[in-house]
Amino acid sequence: MKTVKRISAAAVSAAIMLSAVPLTLPAQTAHAAVTGLTPANRADVSAAKFRHDEWTGNSGTENVFAVNREPAGLCIIPYQNTEAAANAVWDYNARNDSAYMQLLTGENEPWDLTVVQNAQAAQPLLQSGAMKPDYSCNPADGWKSVQVPNSWTCSGFDFPIYANVIMPWQSAYDGNVSVPHAPTNYNPVGLYRKHFTLTPEMTADHRRIILNLDGVESAYYVYVNGHEVGYSEDTFSPHRFDITDYLQEGENLLAVEVHKFCDGTWFEGQDMIYDGGIFRDVYLTSRPLVQISDYTVHTDLDDNYQNATLGLQVDVRNLASAAAGNGWRVKVDVLDRAGNNLTPEQYISVSEIGSGKTASLNFSKEILSPALWSAEHPNLYALVLTLQDEAGNIAETLSTQLGFREIGFTRAEVNQNYQVTTKNWQPITINGKRLLLKGVNRHDTDPFHGKAVTQTCMEEDVRLMKQNNVNAIRTSHYSNDSYLYWLCNQYGLYMMAETNMEAHALMNDHKSKGLFYALAMDRTETAFARLKNNPAIVAWSIGNEMAYTGDPNAANGMFRDMIWYFKQHDSSRPVHSEGQGSAMGVDMDSSMYPGSGDIRGKAGYGKMPYVMCEYDHAMGNSVGALKEYWDNIRSADNMLGGFIWDWADQSRAVPLNTLGSGSTVYEITDAKGTAGSAYGSSTSFDHNAGAGTLNGGHAFSGYTIMDTSNACRSALSGSGKSFTFEAIVKPNNTNANNVLISIGDTQAALKTQSNGGGLEFFTYSSGWHAVSGALPANWVGNWHQVAGVYDRGTLSLYVDGKLLGTDTAPDNIASGSQPIGIGYDAETGRRFDGSISVARIYNKALSSAELQAQYSETPAISPADNAVLIWLDYNTEVTETTDGVWDYYAQDYAHKNLYADESKGCYFAYGGDWGDRPNDNSFCENGLVSPDRTPQPELAEV
Repeated sequence: MKTVKRISAAAVSAAIMLSAVPLTLPAQTAHAAVTGLTPANRADVSAAKFRHDEWTGNSGTENVFAVNREPAGLCIIPYQNTEAAANAVWDYNARNDSAYMQLLTGENEPWDLTVVQNAQAAQPLLQSGAMKPDYSCNPADGWKSVQVPNSWTCSGFDFPIYANVIMPWQSAYDGNVSVPHAPTNYNPVGLYRKHFTLTPEMTADHRRIILNLDGVESAYYVYVNGHEVGYSEDTFSPHRFDITDYLQEGENLLAVEVHKFCDGTWFEGQDMIYDGGIFRDVYLTSRPLVQISDYTVHTDLDDNYQNATLGLQVDVRNLASAAAGNGWRVKVDVLDRAGNNLTPEQYISVSEIGSGKTASLNFSKEILSPALWSAEHPNLYALVLTLQDEAGNIAETLSTQLGFREIGFTRAEVNQNYQVTTKNWQPITINGKRLLLKGVNRHDTDPFHGKAVTQTCMEEDVRLMKQNNVNAIRTSHYSNDSYLYWLCNQYGLYMMAETNMEAHALMNDHKSKGLFYALAMDRTETAFARLKNNPAIVAWSIGNEMAYTGDPNAANGMFRDMIWYFKQHDSSRPVHSEGQGSAMGVDMDSSMYPGSGDIRGKAGYGKMPYVMCEYDHAMGNSVGALKEYWDNIRSADNMLGGFIWDWADQSRAVPLNTLGSGSTVYEITDAKGTAGSAYGSSTSFDHNAGAGTLNGGHAFSGYTIMDTSNACRSALSGSGKSFTFEAIVKPNNTNANNVLISIGDTQAALKTQSNGGGLEFFTYSSGWHAVSGALPANWVGNWHQVAGVYDRGTLSLYVDGKLLGTDTAPDNIASGSQPIGIGYDAETGRRFDGSISVARIYNKALSSAELQAQYSETPAISPADNAVLIWLDYNTEVTETTDGVWDYYAQDYAHKNLYADESKGCYFAYGGDWGDRPNDNSFCENGLVSPDRTPQPELAEV
């Protein structure tokens, strides 16, 4: 495999320098004095570790996503003894009682934070020493004390952005950001500072101090006491840094420079809200020089599913300057909740391990009649591993949840061209019984904390799922907080563990995706190495919506090699990839949103197992045909079930007294006397917009909904009709789905195409019928006349008086209930990103000559003409409305669950409510439960 981590030559030499002056830390314990162990390597603390452009995607930096980061592995927390280790299995938060773990986040752990617009704006702060201990945080520079973890958009900084199929780059700042680059004008940078003092136990015996950051959006640089330590990308996976040699006696400073976007964001296009910041725990762990660096757990059941074989591979690493380990051993304890030991006096012998080397040790033990783990009966044991030296002194004690269970499935085999050769398939089982996934997709989303989902919120998710017969979670589309895996192991929920990989915006661009091959393999390795020992995980998924292809060489073989990484490293779980369907070696077939009748053909004895990774989209009052879906699922045992999209509405709470960015309502009346509501802010009205406006320089960058009559609607629907949409616009970008004029997505609209490649004018009649054309070369930042003409089944599209194309459609336009929107589609929530000066609708098909005559400050057809239905000119007076707001969550009748008090005075916002443009509007409101985890009616049907 290609090398995926860049460590500069200076950093490599620094890591092996023995001449660096060691820090004076507390006196060594008897154990270290007896063995005489000292570190083999010390870091060159003063050496430069990174170039500071790793996040940009410039000059090949898309392949740089880790500098001085520890290798991928388990999230290991050492304990002082077996009892403490076992307690942390039964109580997740008992980990805080470890003498070798120090939590830097949560209550009573304040951090200092400021967020600026971009890297350039951060430079003066960095140059003035913001990452150094003697720096003084000045509130005038935006510094304030915050609690972490928390998305910084929920701490009073920046604004959220909702994006589904588009990238979250904000067009007002960055136009046409090309892959693999990150935006530079709007790409907020957060500077975090945290002071801490280590306990004596943490630093005794030359122990190594490891900094653990569990989730940071999206790229970050780590400094300790003013010195560069390392860099990392990958928003949703924990990563670690050895900071031992950067520490000093007494108080230390951890500083983290976080970039909201990076080149790796191209593969984090996951239909979600983008926030920024440190949103999961940050903590320190203390590891001995000779340590258990990794371990892999495997349970295998006999043919009767009664007795089990516990298999372990334990890696012991020696970071000391001399060989060690001869006569050492690893004690293996399997404890039930009552403290009974299923493996008394079981040891793995350790032979001598050279300095800097790792020994892999194997263990196998038959366990008679253990209680088995499943979602219905989540029986768990505590696996405790204790590393002992030759005298029996405890060097390290680790623990994990252990569930005895076996996933039965037919492994897909392929030929040299990665064509599947397997012909007959067994159903997928757990402990010999059919596996049915009654699942949901779940995002990390919290209305008051962003991506920092609280333990209370995760507990409520699991409680409601169990209560409503949901038995599985697809971690869409990334690794989740460690507490959620603990809960699923503890209470019994199956998990499809998905890698942090989605590139919706690059769906058909294999060449660009191929630039990120190394990143893809790093994220795959990271997800597997961290999560492999969780009994709740019953399948791996390589990611979501990256490409629909069976070509094993697509994107430099990215999809092929992600699939086969899992298959080669774990033979005990099947592998899923919806984009590859049944191809390339996946162990189950998959698709999204098939009809309930469409899946019938997938069912049958001996057929490949099939799962709907997304189905029954839970937006509004949908979630229908569940009985029909499940009748077909239950018709054959190769049918696995599916995961409803999705669990919770994604939202962020916004105070009602702000109503979000840009959402003041203004009363406006067009030249025909038709009233409308203009949505924007005072700065949305531009009265010096240039001559191209054709109205004296007046324009509006918000949107307007017209109070149109039934007669007006009738003129734009039915058969035998003719009409024209015309708008004078100045676009900010070439983004997809920029709406100029619309009367609903299922009636008629003039907009940019869904792929962003051009313009389109469409009508709807049992489907969309459109004429399209290319955008002019000078589209962005210039004024244009755009017109769509419908004439009894003929569609024509014009720009600046030039005909771009014609097409035909049925002479029968659907009649909807949506209002006319100028710069807006009320049915989809799509908007126009730019300015509009004039918008007109005529009840006849204007000719090319007539359109050219209208493209003037003195148009030939005036507002008084009977052919004019709408004539909205922003050179008119508007009146700000003074209506009060409805504080729903303050009412006694409000449906509330979590955050009952905090929700008063707030509303739950979605795309566009924060001033984010472009955005994908309300498509994030797809949940079976509301943002505060109030069950919606459709959950009862589920």
